[in-house]
Amino acid sequence: MTKRDVFIIGALGLALGGAARAEAPRRYVMVIANNQSNDPGVKPLRYADDDGVGYFEFFRLSTEKVALFSVLDDETSRLFPAAARAARPPTSDAIFGTLDRWNNLMAEDHKAGRSSELFFIYAGHGDVDKEGEGYVNLLGDKLRRRDLYQRVLGPSKADYVHLIIDACKSYFLVNRRGGEPGWKDDAAPESHDAEIRAFLNREDLSSYPRVGVILATSGDQSTHEWNRYRGGILSHGLRSALTGSADINGDGRVEYSETHAFLAASTATVRHPDARLNVWARPPAANRHQPLIDLRSVGRGRLLRFGAALSGRYYLEDDRGIRYADMNKAPGIQFDMAVDRQRTYYLHRANTEATITPGGARVKVAGLSFSSSPLAMRGSVETSFRKDLYRLAYSRGFYDGFCARTGLEPVEGGPVEFVIQGAPDTGATSSSKRHHLMVGYMATAALLDLEGASHGFQLAYEFGLHRNVTLGATVEYSRSSHRNPQDQAFSLNRFAALAGVTARTALFRRFTVRAELNLGYQGYFGSGPVWLGSVNVGESSDTMGFRMEAGLGARLDITSFLFADLRGGLGIELVTLQRKGETEEKAHTAPYGAAGLGTRF
Repeated sequence: MTKRDVFIIGALGLALGGAARAEAPRRYVMVIANNQSNDPGVKPLRYADDDGVGYFEFFRLSTEKVALFSVLDDETSRLFPAAARAARPPTSDAIFGTLDRWNNLMAEDHKAGRSSELFFIYAGHGDVDKEGEGYVNLLGDKLRRRDLYQRVLGPSKADYVHLIIDACKSYFLVNRRGGEPGWKDDAAPESHDAEIRAFLNREDLSSYPRVGVILATSGDQSTHEWNRYRGGILSHGLRSALTGSADINGDGRVEYSETHAFLAASTATVRHPDARLNVWARPPAANRHQPLIDLRSVGRGRLLRFGAALSGRYYLEDDRGIRYADMNKAPGIQFDMAVDRQRTYYLHRANTEATITPGGARVKVAGLSFSSSPLAMRGSVETSFRKDLYRLAYSRGFYDGFCARTGLEPVEGGPVEFVIQGAPDTGATSSSKRHHLMVGYMATAALLDLEGASHGFQLAYEFGLHRNVTLGATVEYSRSSHRNPQDQAFSLNRFAALAGVTARTALFRRFTVRAELNLGYQGYFGSGPVWLGSVNVGESSDTMGFRMEAGLGARLDITSFLFADLRGGLGIELVTLQRKGETEEKAHTAPYGAAGLGTRF
């Protein structure tokens, strides 16, 4: 074996180790949206179900594990037929039954070496009972504070949990009634933070360092909802932030501090007393930089690039007239916004709009053509929202000042160029289908000094030990034809049995690259007067030898269970020969290649 061969094998070994990098966590998203309250005299909300659909559609861009628990009204059902088909009534049995099943799947994820995260999102009514325990309303039941800890956070197998509560009168979810009579305006800063801390201390959220929280508090339904958004002010702002608008450093990751600052900037200049909203956010203590979303994982999405030179107020609507996101961009920052690649969007700026047609390529907003688009306003609260929401530009200076004032840990680093990687996680190729079987054609160089190639087939099995790593076994057979020094024809048959490890990573939605290392033994037998290394094989006493293969490959998914596979590399084989009673070991390097079809189950 030459130095060149050693170098090649070393490089392949480095590639094998380097390819097994961490992937995005598997995301489980539970959305509970309830317009109704179980409490007498409480008016129903109009758009909690629409908020639920908004979360459902956004997270479906990155995962199939999205459960929507809501009873959609007729108008919402007509606007969102796919969500209407997926929605289930928000009952306790349905919600906790789903969480139990997801916890089992998360446990399987851990066994497969993959991390997971849970989003638990609620939009609707909340209050406090006579004993001072906060709750939110389900269908015919209540989700109490103790349920949140004992049945949601406590049993969760997720590496991180993101808790988002957008509830009318959600002050009562964190405040304990007693001492002071009546309801107190939760927008008052001197009481809000103290009550939040009291709630967290009582329930000991510090025991859950991997739980992050975002809460909105508001006094009544007029502060909670706005018909132009068809939803809550917090939920719309939060979804706007998660699309990427809050990504102040442009690295494609939206963290808690960025989300909180974005929401604070969006409502900073609101002065109407019926338009106040207070938001509280706390990132997971175990990792204060844990992102709420990484845009690289939005497999069904595409990216809109807002470059550093752009500034001003923008909002985005889709082809159904649904308000998708709002922002007030400051100059000097750049970010990408994730949208559904299958929809048409209309980007509005200063009474003008630009059309964005469906597709997968990144769109540079600076290159869009804007035309006039008249808008209408009505009502005092609506006028305040239109005038004051997103009036303050979300800038790096505002963000840094907000973090300094609130004690949040600011993001690190600057803009990063990135692309959406992989496909939305359907679970089809993860822990639920960890067995791979492949059959195909194989060719390798003939043994030792023989000329030509040996052609045949291979049968390979792989087991998904980790999202990026498989263990496997391969059986190979090939045959070659030759002539010995006496010009006599003979053929050589080669069998090999190998075990190995493969590292893999997805470059595109259906395309995966691989690095492999296989070790094992091979045997050979011939027909006719077989000669190897100038030795008659008939005089050799050992027809078995060591074989190692190191190579690279690529795999293209044809369907969720069928794939095409191509691989190649360098093989090293050892052959034992006997010459006049003496044993001689010969090493030989031989390139190999294989192509075939496989299935996963």
